Amino acid sequence: LAAILREFADVLSTSDEDLGRTSVVRHAIHTGDAKPVRCSPRRIPYHQRAQVEALLDEMLRRDVVEPSSSPWASPI
Repeated sequence: LAAILREFADVLSTSDEDLGRTSVVRHAIHTGDAKPVRCSPRRIPYHQRAQVEALLDEMLRRDVVEPSSSPWASPI
């Protein structure tokens, strides 16, 4: 396992700071005729909202997540 990790170290994330998108491959998720499943947003306790917003802002900044209004989008 250690040898494999060393061999592919250049494509593996080692921290939260090096996550993001790739332009190496493009993929699609084929859903056929399936209908989107509606998920309600999770309730976030008031005292945690600032922390959650900061985490989301950081993930947006690093291009890990993106805003979406798709029926397939999942709320937090």
